[in-house]
Amino acid sequence: MEKRIDMTLPLSSECLVAARLTAGAVCNILGLDIEEADDVKLCVSEACNLIFAQHFGAASIRFGFEKDLCVEIRGDQPSEGPDKEVDEDMSRLLLDTLSDRVDYAEEGGKLVRITLFKKAER
Repeated sequence: MEKRIDMTLPLSSECLVAARLTAGAVCNILGLDIEEADDVKLCVSEACNLIFAQHFGAASIRFGFEKDLCVEIRGDQPSEGPDKEVDEDMSRLLLDTLSDRVDYAEEGGKLVRITLFKKAER
């Protein structure tokens, strides 16, 4: 059976804490060190910010961690958009630098899903 945690959260800074805490717990289960866990938590936050910038009010987040880590962040519930400016280029640069692999999925020219991959070296 695949080890997986699914959650749907409103995209607000208060609720992103739950996603970051979950990311940290999953990293601990996989045996990632603190620096790698901090990288993953930052990537989860940045991916959520990118999804929020696409005028989604919530995100469905799936943490898969059977052997390595796979985090899928999918936009949910269309909204008015972010109250703050999101530096999309910087967010993508961070994701591409700190993750082993990142997949971006668009529909109709709109970013709707980001999938992050991180190898767990044991």
